[in-house]
Amino acid sequence: SERREYYGETDADVNAKVKAALEAGLTPIMCCGETLQQREAGITDEHITMQIKLGLAGIPEDKVRKVVIAYEPIWAIGTGLTATPEQAEEVCEMIRSVVRKLYSSKVARATSILYGGSMNDKNAYELLAQPDIDGGLIGGASLVPERFVKIIDRNPQRCRELAKNLSGVVVINADFSEPETQNSENIFKADCTISTSRQDDTNLLMCMSAQNFHARKIVSRYVKKEYEDIFKFTGLDTIVGFHHVVSNEITKCTLPDEVMMMRLRANNEIFFTHKVDKDSKLNDSYLGDLNIPEGIRVVAVEREDKLIYPRLDFKFKVDDSVIVFTYLDDDDELVKVFGKDVVPEL
Repeated sequence: SERREYYGETDADVNAKVKAALEAGLTPIMCCGETLQQREAGITDEHITMQIKLGLAGIPEDKVRKVVIAYEPIWAIGTGLTATPEQAEEVCEMIRSVVRKLYSSKVARATSILYGGSMNDKNAYELLAQPDIDGGLIGGASLVPERFVKIIDRNPQRCRELAKNLSGVVVINADFSEPETQNSENIFKADCTISTSRQDDTNLLMCMSAQNFHARKIVSRYVKKEYEDIFKFTGLDTIVGFHHVVSNEITKCTLPDEVMMMRLRANNEIFFTHKVDKDSKLNDSYLGDLNIPEGIRVVAVEREDKLIYPRLDFKFKVDDSVIVFTYLDDDDELVKVFGKDVVPEL
C-alpha cells in the first residue's frame, strides 16, 4: 500500500507482480488500502474494490486461490494507529464479497485475507477474532521478538483456527521443514525452537539442523520408543517422549488409586493400571522376558511414590502400579500378559 502511495506503483504494476510471482511458484501477498483522506471522504469501499479488480485482472480461478490479499490502511502503517476490529472486518468482508463476484463463493471462502496496520500483541486477538480476517500481516511489531510466539504449520485450516483463537502469536502457513521457510522465518535464531510434527524422523532432522545452526534451545518430541536412544545419541536433552507426557498426566490424575481406566478418542484405545500382587504374571519378571504382543505397551510404573519409565531390564515387584496402553480389542491378549480381570469395567 505504501509503494502505491510513495513510489507511484499503479494497479497495473501490482497485477504484473502478482502474475510474475504465480509464474515463479511463489505465494503473492497483494496489499490494498486507503489513505486517511479517502477514508474521511467515504470512498474506502470504492477505492479498494478497484484495487482488487485491477490487481487480479487476467488471473484464472485455478491460480487466484494461491493469492493472499492483505488489507493495509495506509494511515495505520507504522503510525501506531490501527483500524478498530469493526472497521477492519467491514473492509475484509467487502474484499471477500468482491472476490465472490469476480470468481465464485467457493473461491471467496478459500481466499486468505489478512489485516496489516500496526497490529501487535495488544490488539491482535480482537482483530483476528473477526470472521473475515484470516491472519495478520505483521510489520514493526515483528521486530520485537520477545512479544511473539511464531507457529508454522502446513495445514491452512489449522492456521486459520490458531490465528483466531490465540493472542500474541504469529501463525504462518508454510512447511517448516523446507530450507526456504527456515531461512525466511529465522527458525533457528529463535530463543527456543520447538518441533512437534507427527513424524519422528522430521523432528529428528529439525533438531539436528537447529543444533548445527547453534540454536539457543531445542525442544521436540518422539512417538516411537526406539527414537528415545536416537535423540539421546545426538546429544539433545530437551526431548519428550509421547509416553512420558501421557503417563505423567494420567499419573497425576489417577495414582495412587487402586484401579483406573481411561478411554481415548478411538473407542478401542485405553490406558489402565495393573496392580502387581503375588499372583500377578508380572511379579518378579523382567520386562524384556515378557511376551508382549504388538498393540500393548507398558508406559510407566509407580513404585514407592516414584514414577519409573521401565526399560527391558526392569524387574516388576509386588505393589507396583503399572500404567498400560493398548488399542487391542481382543481381551485374550491382555489376559495372556496380565491375567484375568485385568481391565476394569467402564
